[in-house]
Amino acid sequence: MSTEPSRRFPIRTAALAAAAVAVVVVLIVIITGGGDLEVADTIEVGDSPSNVAVGLDAVWVVNSGGGTLSKIDPGDKKIVGRPVSVGETPLFLALGAGSVWTTAGLGSRVVRVDPESMRIQKTLIAGLEPTGVAVTDDAVWVADSASDQLFRFDPRTNRRVGRPIKVGPGPQTVVVGAGAVWTANFRSNTVSRVDPVGNRVVETIRVGNGPGDIALGEGGLWVLNVSDRAVVKVDPAQNRVVTKPLPLGGTPSGIATGEGSVWVSNTGDGTVQRIDPDTAKFDGDPLKVGTHPSGVAVGEGAVWVTVAEDNKLVRIEP
Repeated sequence: MSTEPSRRFPIRTAALAAAAVAVVVVLIVIITGGGDLEVADTIEVGDSPSNVAVGLDAVWVVNSGGGTLSKIDPGDKKIVGRPVSVGETPLFLALGAGSVWTTAGLGSRVVRVDPESMRIQKTLIAGLEPTGVAVTDDAVWVADSASDQLFRFDPRTNRRVGRPIKVGPGPQTVVVGAGAVWTANFRSNTVSRVDPVGNRVVETIRVGNGPGDIALGEGGLWVLNVSDRAVVKVDPAQNRVVTKPLPLGGTPSGIATGEGSVWVSNTGDGTVQRIDPDTAKFDGDPLKVGTHPSGVAVGEGAVWVTVAEDNKLVRIEP
């Protein structure tokens, strides 16, 4: 993807054969490739799943086609209760402050959902085109790609705190860690480092062309440059890129860290790729998971990948 993404940036899809059983289908599928990687399960989750997050004792999936949020039990791999309607085309997803948060797609809203009752607790108004969202116990950070700003909310009051922070053009993903808030700015080819105490940008780091997704962990801030079709590593202590771009091919779509590795989904070639964080090189062959894999997250001892066109969530044994 070499053009500017719409608000649907993390759309990724994959295909695996499935047999319907009631509402939710769970299969055991073993696919060769990817070294010791294997696809263990697929779960039917609704229309066009776009993103996934793991935490609060569950796996969470937003469906951009159906406008819903689904809760999945990571043990029995089944949807818990009914999905909750969160608005048109939800894409970005975050967990924190005891809640699930998602941008409400084609509106200026961020929706807060109670993980137990699966009911909407609050709807926050954040700019005109909220994209990335990240949450800590004392702050909800929302990037608005229309105004190139970062908004801060207090999760205790659900009210906005302070003035919006100007970041780089086209902010997409937001992550928090290493003493900072980070935004990937697609149109300026940069990552902004924001001081959460001073509420201001303290570093602007050039990372490559079209950064769309970022992940913090495994020794660095990992940046997925969509236009370059490559991954680079930023050292948060030095505020600079410390690796050569690792070419990915296809159309990479999502990145996550965990289980001792960096993981990239590739909607172009239908794969998930594992990267060794110490060498910043591939660890094994790509694992073929189908057509257009999308969001990727790590937790509960597995890697989870949304499969938009087949309406499935794939679980990978690392």
